[in-house]
Amino acid sequence: MAPPWVAGPSADGKAARRRVADRARVSPSRLIRGARRVGISLGARLPPRLAGAVVRNPLFDAAWYRSTYPDIAATGVDPERHYRLHGVREGRDPNAIFRTRWYQETYPDVAAGRLGPLDHYHLQGWREGRDPGPGFCTEAYLDRYTDVRANGRDPLLHYLRHGHEEGRDPLGGRIGRREVPSGPAFRALLVSHDARAAGAQRVILNVGRSLVMDFGFGVETILLGAGPLDGDFAQLGRVHRLSDPDRDPAEERRLLEGIRASGCETAFVSTVVSGSLVAALADAGFRVVSLVHELPGVIRGLKMEERARTLAQRADVVVVPTRTVLAGLEEVAGPVAGRVVIRPQGLYSRPRPVEDREEARRALCRTLEVAPDARIVLAVGHADLRKGYDLFLQVAIRTLARSPDTVFVWVGWNDPAAHDWTLHDLRVLGIEDSVRLVPDVEDLEPFYAGTGILLLPSREDPFPSVVMEALARGIPAIAFADATGSAELLERGCGVVVPYLDVDAMAGAVADLLADPERRDALGRTGAGIVAAEHDWTDYVTELLALGGRKRRRVSVVVPSYDYAEYLAGRLESIYAQTVTPYEVIVLDDASTDGSLALLERLRSERGWDLRIVPNGMNSGSVIRQWQRGVEMARGDLVWIAEADDLADPGFLAALVGHFDDERVVMAYTQSRSIDAAGTIITGDYLADLASIDPVRWTRSWVRPGSEELAESLAIRNTIANVSATLMDREALRAALDDLGDEIGDYRAAGDYAVYARLLTRGLLAFEAGPLNSHRLHERSVTSGSYGRRTIEEVARVQHEIRARVTVSPQVRAMADAHLRALCSVFRLPSELAATIAAEEEARREGGAGRAPGDPAG
Repeated sequence: MAPPWVAGPSADGKAARRRVADRARVSPSRLIRGARRVGISLGARLPPRLAGAVVRNPLFDAAWYRSTYPDIAATGVDPERHYRLHGVREGRDPNAIFRTRWYQETYPDVAAGRLGPLDHYHLQGWREGRDPGPGFCTEAYLDRYTDVRANGRDPLLHYLRHGHEEGRDPLGGRIGRREVPSGPAFRALLVSHDARAAGAQRVILNVGRSLVMDFGFGVETILLGAGPLDGDFAQLGRVHRLSDPDRDPAEERRLLEGIRASGCETAFVSTVVSGSLVAALADAGFRVVSLVHELPGVIRGLKMEERARTLAQRADVVVVPTRTVLAGLEEVAGPVAGRVVIRPQGLYSRPRPVEDREEARRALCRTLEVAPDARIVLAVGHADLRKGYDLFLQVAIRTLARSPDTVFVWVGWNDPAAHDWTLHDLRVLGIEDSVRLVPDVEDLEPFYAGTGILLLPSREDPFPSVVMEALARGIPAIAFADATGSAELLERGCGVVVPYLDVDAMAGAVADLLADPERRDALGRTGAGIVAAEHDWTDYVTELLALGGRKRRRVSVVVPSYDYAEYLAGRLESIYAQTVTPYEVIVLDDASTDGSLALLERLRSERGWDLRIVPNGMNSGSVIRQWQRGVEMARGDLVWIAEADDLADPGFLAALVGHFDDERVVMAYTQSRSIDAAGTIITGDYLADLASIDPVRWTRSWVRPGSEELAESLAIRNTIANVSATLMDREALRAALDDLGDEIGDYRAAGDYAVYARLLTRGLLAFEAGPLNSHRLHERSVTSGSYGRRTIEEVARVQHEIRARVTVSPQVRAMADAHLRALCSVFRLPSELAATIAAEEEARREGGAGRAPGDPAG
């Protein structure tokens, strides 16, 4: 019987429409409306010349069908007619995304009906929330792109015609039917005593930003007071406001129990002032990590001794930046009952590069309206006695007596009366041209760029971020001893520490450093090195997460590249667009000749990417050697080898990194789509390519022992289409590469396959069915001759390596031999060569006369 979309001249219109409607399980009127939208006329009386014509479905891609199934192209038949009459039954697909067998297996009612799967989806299925395949999520696409929903059109048709070119996500932010990230997998509660734009508040705010942006976690915040950062906290997630101290205990308890029940497990509590909530948090079941930033003077001055004692006794972990802060806390609160960790906060603001520091100094002089040859000394903070605002002026007066060309700048005043009196004093002393008082500014970079010394005249300052910010930019600092925890850092050769409140000594230190630029620069270089090595912000938050009971692995991205300049910008953009931010990105340029290095330098400068560029003096001749080099350089826990010409969806890392919470997982990978040199989708996934091994396995996500996957799949062939789709445990990958030893250089075509054979015996393998990786296939002529033979030899060698490591069934061995014969066909070599190569490899392993890849052909 002809399918319903084949119209005959004798069909009775009304009866035919009813028959088709019954088969499609949709009302006749609805079916007619749907058909008319796509130009289909059901049961119409057609002229004889159109008898038997196929009515077109716009989802069908004739060019794709011909290129994917060359046996059909060779016959010259109409591709859509072939699909409807034969292709559906044979499990062929009509375009790069729609999966015929998957659709029928997922929706058995469609398979049982008389309406073809592609027509069912286009007329009815998408409206019912059905998906055309594992690579496209209908509801998520419509939810994310409301303009498509508003148009009332088939979302898959929109994606194929417009959405792909516009960079829209076919999964709409989901992996299969799971959101990215899942849930999210971890939620944390932040507690800040208020939202003022001060140091401790900015630290906890940036902890939250990192949890959300770098790790893909969820965040809620409790603010015990208001402030200008209120909106910044709100951008991270829900904000709850509890007035302190006049809050209702019952309301507080209900709030905390509700937050805990919603999935928040850990509370990161900032400052002793927030200690009023620590006991209630612990009682509600939170794991409490308290970040203490105060010294005894502040604690006693604010009458927070009881809160300090509660914190010391009830927090699970107390994190202090220095030994000085710990000693001060125990002086006030007694011994800490929980775990104590001394960990200075990381640097949450990355310095912007300064090409010409002298020009930056002159630019700042113009901004401040001071002499162009002035040397600038900077202080930053609220203008109060604790920060030493009055001492700053005393140091300025004494320094100007020795170095009159110096200009002192204080950024951040909040007391108009104190400011007015200070201006009065400057005028009376006649030094108003040498001291500039600047209100709070959002961007301190111009001040850092033009400054030579940071002054910290504080009477008490635990570990101010401004010190690290200055040191990171090569600016040494001067501080009082016994006043700040940062003195411990400055004494390591990156600043000067003078006796407590000795303003004469501080002024002398300023004058000496101004007069000795070589020493000043040396101190700055030392400080920049220490901050870079020890105060990475991601490391800091990673440690906080571990203390909070959630170990999260850091991802190092290794980008091997040789003559891929035309693809590098897009590749790096897809890496930096990840919803889980990589820990580091390393580009290994293997002696490119196409200007890649110059392009990388320009991209790093223009985009502000924290990019590590590692050039090779001469081409290594082996991409696996580049992998090994990258793994040795990587500092993260996981390695993503992101080939330079491929692309990744924004949710790629979010889909994979969570699998490594199970420490047995050594590798995770996603389904891939293939794209051509221009980025056009060739195939939406590799399901058809893998169907001969197992038509079902890769249609769903799974986690299984790597040895099982070796025995059942990789023993036949490399079923992992593209290394860019993988994320691997660094230590397991390092061990697998080491296990290859000197053989690394032997592999030219199957090096990735050889690595997987050794890696997957070490733990679990996870697979995500959503195609989140785009594997670029370049048009190349089929290679024959010696290269083809070498490729087959390498594949045979890995097949035998796997057999030596896991038990392989006779059926799998037969499939592996068939794969070798298929490769002979691809390379236009005699099929009997496969058996010869397999026998040679077997003999080589048994100590016979075989030869290894790279040896001359016999």
